[in-house]
Amino acid sequence: MARTASRKSKSVMHADARHTPATDHKELRAARNKRYYEKRKRLAQTQARLRANLESGAGGTSRFATSAQYPVTPPIGLSSLQASQLASLNARLQAWGYNANPREHAAHLKKQIRKYKRRVNWQEKWIKDTADWLAEGDSIVLGLEQFVDAAAAKLRHSQVRMLWKDISVTAFNAQWMIASTHVRMDEVEGL
Repeated sequence: MARTASRKSKSVMHADARHTPATDHKELRAARNKRYYEKRKRLAQTQARLRANLESGAGGTSRFATSAQYPVTPPIGLSSLQASQLASLNARLQAWGYNANPREHAAHLKKQIRKYKRRVNWQEKWIKDTADWLAEGDSIVLGLEQFVDAAAAKLRHSQVRMLWKDISVTAFNAQWMIASTHVRMDEVEGL
Protein backbone atom coordinates (compact mmCIF):
# COMPACT_ATOMS: atom_id res chain seq x y z
CA MET A 1 0.00 0.00 0.00
CA ALA A 2 2.86 2.28 0.73
CA ARG A 3 4.11 1.62 -2.75
CA THR A 4 0.89 2.72 -4.42
CA ALA A 5 0.83 5.87 -2.35
CA SER A 6 4.37 6.69 -3.36
CA ARG A 7 3.52 6.03 -7.01
CA LYS A 8 0.53 8.34 -6.80
CA SER A 9 2.61 11.04 -5.20
CA LYS A 10 5.28 10.63 -7.90
CA SER A 11 2.70 10.89 -10.69
CA VAL A 12 1.24 13.99 -9.06
CA MET A 13 4.74 15.42 -8.80
CA HIS A 14 5.35 14.71 -12.51
CA ALA A 15 2.07 16.38 -13.41
CA ASP A 16 3.05 19.40 -11.33
CA ALA A 17 6.51 19.38 -12.92
CA ARG A 18 4.93 19.74 -16.36
CA HIS A 19 3.28 23.02 -15.34
CA THR A 20 6.16 24.92 -13.88
CA PRO A 21 6.51 28.66 -14.34
CA ALA A 22 9.23 27.99 -16.92
CA THR A 23 6.97 25.84 -19.11
CA ASP A 24 4.10 28.31 -18.70
CA HIS A 25 6.47 31.06 -19.83
CA LYS A 26 7.47 29.03 -22.90
CA GLU A 27 3.84 28.38 -23.80
CA LEU A 28 2.97 32.05 -23.42
CA ARG A 29 5.96 33.04 -25.56
CA ALA A 30 5.00 30.52 -28.25
CA ALA A 31 1.44 31.86 -28.32
CA ARG A 32 2.69 35.46 -28.53
CA ASN A 33 5.06 34.57 -31.38
CA LYS A 34 2.25 32.82 -33.23
CA ARG A 35 0.02 35.91 -32.93
CA TYR A 36 2.90 38.13 -34.09
CA TYR A 37 3.60 36.07 -37.23
CA GLU A 38 -0.11 35.80 -38.04
CA LYS A 39 -0.37 39.60 -37.80
CA ARG A 40 2.67 40.04 -40.08
CA LYS A 41 1.10 37.65 -42.57
CA ARG A 42 -2.18 39.60 -42.56
CA LEU A 43 -0.33 42.90 -43.03
CA ALA A 44 1.70 41.49 -45.92
CA GLN A 45 -1.49 40.27 -47.59
CA THR A 46 -3.10 43.69 -47.13
CA GLN A 47 -0.07 45.45 -48.60
CA ALA A 48 -0.01 43.05 -51.54
CA ARG A 49 -3.71 43.70 -52.18
CA LEU A 50 -3.15 47.48 -52.02
CA ARG A 51 -0.18 47.22 -54.38
CA ALA A 52 -2.26 45.18 -56.81
CA ASN A 53 -5.02 47.81 -56.71
CA LEU A 54 -2.49 50.58 -57.25
CA GLU A 55 -0.81 48.77 -60.14
CA SER A 56 -4.10 47.87 -61.81
CA GLY A 57 -5.02 51.55 -61.88
CA ALA A 58 -8.08 51.21 -59.69
CA GLY A 59 -9.61 54.66 -59.37
CA GLY A 60 -10.57 56.50 -56.24
CA THR A 61 -8.54 57.72 -53.37
CA SER A 62 -6.89 55.37 -50.97
CA ARG A 63 -6.96 55.98 -47.25
CA PHE A 64 -3.67 54.16 -46.91
CA ALA A 65 -0.27 55.31 -48.03
CA THR A 66 1.61 52.27 -49.27
CA SER A 67 5.32 52.18 -49.82
CA ALA A 68 5.03 49.11 -52.07
CA GLN A 69 8.19 48.97 -54.11
CA TYR A 70 8.10 52.65 -54.95
CA PRO A 71 10.97 54.93 -53.96
CA VAL A 72 8.64 57.82 -53.05
CA THR A 73 5.74 56.92 -50.76
CA PRO A 74 2.58 58.86 -51.59
CA PRO A 75 1.37 60.72 -48.50
CA ILE A 76 -2.26 60.61 -47.45
CA GLY A 77 -4.16 63.64 -48.65
CA LEU A 78 -2.75 64.06 -52.15
CA SER A 79 -5.24 65.13 -54.77
CA SER A 80 -5.95 62.61 -57.50
CA LEU A 81 -3.89 64.68 -59.95
CA GLN A 82 -0.89 64.80 -57.59
CA ALA A 83 -1.23 61.09 -56.80
CA SER A 84 -1.19 60.26 -60.51
CA GLN A 85 1.84 62.54 -61.04
CA LEU A 86 3.69 60.81 -58.21
CA ALA A 87 2.72 57.38 -59.54
CA SER A 88 4.04 58.45 -62.94
CA LEU A 89 7.33 59.62 -61.39
CA ASN A 90 7.67 56.35 -59.48
CA ALA A 91 6.99 54.38 -62.68
CA ARG A 92 9.58 56.44 -64.56
CA LEU A 93 12.11 55.82 -61.78
CA GLN A 94 11.52 52.09 -61.96
CA ALA A 95 11.67 52.01 -65.76
CA TRP A 96 14.86 54.08 -65.61
CA GLY A 97 16.45 51.47 -63.36
CA TYR A 98 16.49 53.36 -60.06
CA ASN A 99 18.49 51.54 -57.42
CA ALA A 100 19.06 52.83 -53.90
CA ASN A 101 22.04 50.50 -53.40
CA PRO A 102 25.28 52.00 -54.81
CA ARG A 103 27.07 48.64 -54.95
CA GLU A 104 24.33 47.06 -57.03
CA HIS A 105 24.41 50.00 -59.44
CA ALA A 106 28.21 49.76 -59.79
CA ALA A 107 27.94 46.01 -60.44
CA HIS A 108 25.23 46.66 -63.02
CA LEU A 109 27.47 49.19 -64.81
CA LYS A 110 30.37 46.72 -64.93
CA LYS A 111 28.09 44.00 -66.29
CA GLN A 112 26.66 46.38 -68.88
CA ILE A 113 30.13 47.44 -70.07
CA ARG A 114 31.18 43.78 -70.36
CA LYS A 115 28.08 43.10 -72.44
CA TYR A 116 28.80 46.03 -74.77
CA LYS A 117 32.47 45.07 -75.17
CA ARG A 118 31.36 42.02 -77.14
CA ARG A 119 30.07 44.27 -79.93
CA VAL A 120 31.88 46.09 -82.70
CA ASN A 121 32.25 49.83 -81.99
CA TRP A 122 30.99 49.18 -78.48
CA GLN A 123 32.30 52.43 -77.00
CA GLU A 124 30.23 54.66 -79.25
CA LYS A 125 27.08 52.60 -78.72
CA TRP A 126 27.50 52.42 -74.96
CA ILE A 127 28.25 56.13 -74.67
CA LYS A 128 25.20 57.02 -76.80
CA ASP A 129 22.88 54.72 -74.83
CA THR A 130 24.31 55.93 -71.53
CA ALA A 131 23.94 59.60 -72.53
CA ASP A 132 20.26 58.98 -73.28
CA TRP A 133 19.90 57.20 -69.93
CA LEU A 134 21.57 60.12 -68.14
CA ALA A 135 19.28 62.65 -69.85
CA GLU A 136 16.24 60.66 -68.70
CA GLY A 137 17.65 60.58 -65.15
CA ASP A 138 18.14 64.35 -65.15
CA SER A 139 14.56 64.78 -66.35
CA ILE A 140 13.26 62.54 -63.55
CA VAL A 141 15.19 64.46 -60.87
CA LEU A 142 13.80 67.73 -62.24
CA GLY A 143 10.30 66.21 -62.15
CA LEU A 144 10.80 65.26 -58.49
CA GLU A 145 11.83 68.82 -57.65
CA GLN A 146 8.84 70.29 -59.47
CA PHE A 147 6.47 67.83 -57.82
CA VAL A 148 7.59 68.67 -54.30
CA ASP A 149 7.29 72.40 -55.06
CA ALA A 150 3.69 71.98 -56.21
CA ALA A 151 2.60 69.46 -53.57
CA ALA A 152 4.14 71.18 -50.54
CA ALA A 153 1.64 74.05 -50.56
CA LYS A 154 -1.36 71.73 -50.24
CA LEU A 155 -0.20 69.31 -47.55
CA ARG A 156 0.07 69.46 -43.77
CA HIS A 157 3.47 70.00 -42.17
CA SER A 158 3.95 66.34 -41.17
CA GLN A 159 3.02 65.17 -44.67
CA VAL A 160 5.42 67.65 -46.27
CA ARG A 161 8.19 66.44 -43.96
CA MET A 162 7.68 62.78 -44.94
CA LEU A 163 7.34 63.63 -48.64
CA TRP A 164 10.44 65.83 -48.50
CA LYS A 165 12.41 63.05 -46.82
CA ASP A 166 11.42 60.45 -49.42
CA ILE A 167 11.99 62.75 -52.38
CA SER A 168 15.32 64.02 -51.01
CA VAL A 169 16.64 60.49 -50.50
CA THR A 170 15.39 59.38 -53.91
CA ALA A 171 16.80 62.44 -55.70
CA PHE A 172 20.14 62.03 -53.92
CA ASN A 173 20.36 58.36 -54.91
CA ALA A 174 19.38 59.15 -58.51
CA GLN A 175 21.98 61.92 -58.68
CA TRP A 176 24.57 59.54 -57.22
CA MET A 177 23.72 57.01 -59.95
CA ILE A 178 24.09 59.74 -62.57
CA ALA A 179 27.44 60.94 -61.16
CA SER A 180 28.90 57.44 -60.88
CA THR A 181 27.78 56.70 -64.43
CA HIS A 182 29.47 59.90 -65.63
CA VAL A 183 32.69 58.68 -64.00
CA ARG A 184 32.40 55.30 -65.75
CA MET A 185 31.65 57.06 -69.04
CA ASP A 186 34.79 59.17 -68.66
CA GLU A 187 36.80 56.01 -67.98
CA VAL A 188 35.41 54.34 -71.10
CA GLU A 189 36.10 57.41 -73.25
CA GLY A 190 39.67 57.47 -71.92
CA LEU A 191 40.33 53.86 -73.04
